Amino acid sequence: MASPPHAVTVRGAHQFEIVGYRWSVRFYPGGFSPPHRALVSAFLKLTSKDARA
Repeated sequence: MASPPHAVTVRGAHQFEIVGYRWSVRFYPGGFSPPHRALVSAFLKLTSKDARA
């Protein structure tokens, strides 16, 4: 008999570069904070030190 499926929630981040700018995508499958546990949160962050607006 097969065991029942078991889900694991893992937060993660991925870094990449586009046209000389470094970015990070952060993924929170169980929400970013306790009031948002039923949601999925994703954030895009510019991580280049010399970036200007």
